[in-house]
Amino acid sequence: MKKLENNLKFNEKINTAMFSFQNFEEFLKSKYNKKIFISGINPSFLAYFLSFRLKFLEDKFILAIFPEERQAEEFISALNIFTKEKAVLYPSSVILPFSEAYTLAEEELQRIKIIWELPEIKFLAGSIEAILRKTVSIEDIKKAYQYLILDEKIEREKFLKKLLDLGYERVGTVREKGTFAVKGGVIDLWSPNYDFPVRIEFFGNEITGLKLFDPLSQKSFSTLEELTILPCREIFFPENTEVLYKNLFSWKDDLPEALFTQFLNQIENRYVFENRDLLLPIFYEKLNPLWENVKDREILVILYEPDLIERNAEKFWDGVYLNALKAREKRKLYFDESFLYLTLEEFNNKIKDFKKIIAKEVPFEDSSGGLSFYLSKKSVENDTGINKIEHAFKLLKNSLEDGERVILVVSDERTEKTVIEGLKFRGLENFKNLEIKKGILREGFYLPKWSIWVTSEYELFGKISLKKETSQIALRRAKGCFRKFEDLKPGDFVVHKYHGIGKYLGLIFLKVDGIEGEFLQ
Repeated sequence: MKKLENNLKFNEKINTAMFSFQNFEEFLKSKYNKKIFISGINPSFLAYFLSFRLKFLEDKFILAIFPEERQAEEFISALNIFTKEKAVLYPSSVILPFSEAYTLAEEELQRIKIIWELPEIKFLAGSIEAILRKTVSIEDIKKAYQYLILDEKIEREKFLKKLLDLGYERVGTVREKGTFAVKGGVIDLWSPNYDFPVRIEFFGNEITGLKLFDPLSQKSFSTLEELTILPCREIFFPENTEVLYKNLFSWKDDLPEALFTQFLNQIENRYVFENRDLLLPIFYEKLNPLWENVKDREILVILYEPDLIERNAEKFWDGVYLNALKAREKRKLYFDESFLYLTLEEFNNKIKDFKKIIAKEVPFEDSSGGLSFYLSKKSVENDTGINKIEHAFKLLKNSLEDGERVILVVSDERTEKTVIEGLKFRGLENFKNLEIKKGILREGFYLPKWSIWVTSEYELFGKISLKKETSQIALRRAKGCFRKFEDLKPGDFVVHKYHGIGKYLGLIFLKVDGIEGEFLQ
């Protein structure tokens, strides 16, 4: 393994020298050259190429915009393989805005986390649908967040009220972000900016313990000295709600009486039941594009297939207009949809002064000094009668013996060990040109000109290394939305978040903790 590590350093030096493109470096340094074309690529190669330009990107924030989220995921996944810089996917919503489906806002939690962590993020990628969504500002979050330190004394009841104001849901057991539970002298909560929930232990009003714990086993495993608690919703209540009442009454003439009363009750009770997007104009004078939260860094925009980006943006806005029209007909939408989303014209105006990399998959020669690559793919199809695994090992062995540099992406150390042993068993002795990296790669590439082949266990052996990630995406989407309440009929079977399978009996009117409303039975 030590020999393999030395090979990695050797290959890195060769690749850095190989990918030295003076025109690209001059573009990054220039104050006047605002655009460069890169063609003949795919998302994983683009990430690989940029990983050798990091010293020229030191003072820059890279915003990569793709026609589809799948491409953005591939780009971020590849960046996490080829560089240690923080690279994050900006999520899009799984449902169209202003639709009648209800959402549990998993994307909302992720957006807040990303906004908070923007100063640490180097690469941010998303689909055009995600990027068009306007957001709250980092200044709004800084005004609201709660900061705790060990041995600090706080008023517990006031703290619990603060959690509700920040949008946290009180539950019996904390298993998801945006929830909290009270168990005697212990408060469990899961803030969006942590990978694990935190257990706050009290003695009276003094914080005696801050511990991360496993949401499945509920066992703590690490201690903290401090804790930052972010809002878990884009709508969170300030201490003084006077401005909210003022804003609400300014919209009174545009709101149906029933909707006005609903909003008024929610503000009075400091709790938003549903349709949070509809309350955003009450809480904020305006929302802004995500990248306007980036301070003290030059923004470099990557437009991957700009024609497709524009086409998908127009298609997205068709859906927005249609849903907005339906919502207005039902008197549920009282503000212009451009309050929440950038129009295509606004988007183009906002990014017009940024440096841009125009990326295209089809190679073409550019007279302005752009870069053209000619990617190829090695066939791993079995056409010799041997099994797929044997064919893959043969392809790997032949490539290495021919002097090609091979980067193989695997999901874990066990697979790495298996590949090394498999190549040794088949007679390979020189591993100088083999570099093994951990991660998930959907699509690799082959550069015949430089004899570089980047591939993965998934491409070579058909191992479903994406299974775990795919299931997590499916779970997020399943949790993110469900069909309309109006479609439910008494007698339908439903699944409760905590109590399991039950039968829907209808709507009943209840008064709970002084709050009146309709509830599912």
